[in-house]
Amino acid sequence: MPFADVITPMPGASAKEVEKLVSMPLEKMIRNIDGVEYVYSMSMPNVSIVTVRYYVGQKPEDSS
Repeated sequence: MPFADVITPMPGASAKEVEKLVSMPLEKMIRNIDGVEYVYSMSMPNVSIVTVRYYVGQKPEDSS
């Protein structure tokens, strides 16, 4: 199953700040990419991790 992780540091930010300012906006943008099946994220103090799962057979580099 093709997937990608987008890891974004935000030093000094709380988990709530990371969620509001990084994770949620990234999820919204990534959902609009062709070939993306599912997007989910984890927001922690100082860092956001957004995981993008593509449809089976979809090459991530072909998504636009």
